[in-house]
Amino acid sequence: MTPRFSLVYPTRHRPEFIQQALRILETQRHGDFEVVVCDNYIDPALSCEQICRDSGLANLTYVRPPQPVGMVENWNHALQFTTGDYVCYLTDKMFVLPDALGHVERALGAAGGTESVSWTTDIYNPASFADYFGGGRYWSVPSDVRSGLYRRYSPTHELDRRGRAEVSRGEQSASEYARGKIVFGAYRRQLVERIVSRYGALFHNINPDYTSMMLGLTEAQDAIELALSCVVSVNTDISNGVLADTSDTAALGFLDSLAGGGEHILPNMLVPGLYASVIPVSRQSKRGSFGRSLIRSNRPLLPPLILVSPRVQRRTEGNVRCATGCAACGND
Repeated sequence: MTPRFSLVYPTRHRPEFIQQALRILETQRHGDFEVVVCDNYIDPALSCEQICRDSGLANLTYVRPPQPVGMVENWNHALQFTTGDYVCYLTDKMFVLPDALGHVERALGAAGGTESVSWTTDIYNPASFADYFGGGRYWSVPSDVRSGLYRRYSPTHELDRRGRAEVSRGEQSASEYARGKIVFGAYRRQLVERIVSRYGALFHNINPDYTSMMLGLTEAQDAIELALSCVVSVNTDISNGVLADTSDTAALGFLDSLAGGGEHILPNMLVPGLYASVIPVSRQSKRGSFGRSLIRSNRPLLPPLILVSPRVQRRTEGNVRCATGCAACGND
């Protein structure tokens, strides 16, 4: 019998994050899932293979590409090892909350099934980047779904909304930002297979989470978004997305790491030769991903492992934005 959910962690050189992610998954209260870790390491000393072998998870598959590849290729390589009814990709700085899959299952049951399901992410800002899992601040990010387990939305209308680009990323709500993304949700197996059949792959250059989102919204027949966050993202100073947004050298290095390299990719951009940052450097330390209020509490991420109730000792502040919304970005 195939598992209900496939949780995929593509990663490179972040074994401590994979260790924490797997440790938190051991607390998952819905047991019908598998985990695929695709380890794209260059330096064997930074492989997470032994961590996966030592994990207490019953349904864990460790794989790696035959040789180091770019981010997009690694994400695509992992897909062949999934067997679940629903496929979810997570960056290695995203941790699944203990009640998350049970909540998703209840919403799917109430909705009668759907091809695409989306959720928001809470955010954890460590007090110091020297200790990502020590003391810090937990931000509970509200969903636009104000009642019930979920609400339906039209993939076609959402694709049109994004294509119009009338609202900047920093002004979008958490739900608007996450809607349709496989890194903030899950795609049904039939949808994934249809995308791969028609477009050759689920993920494409330059950005795996945005390219899969566009294809998912194009092909999905129906979709829902949930009323609760299902993951927490750890804010770091090592995000590929933020480094590429704030450093020309990092951006060009990222392009060169992809299949074809920058010399092939840049001339084939929507505007040939143009690869623009979406984040002004002057706002780097103050920006937020979401324009809605966040709820925060001062406490460490680990321990404890039970992260599902950030409501304890929290207070609401109007118009508060996360310090650096990069943790909520799938481009990691």
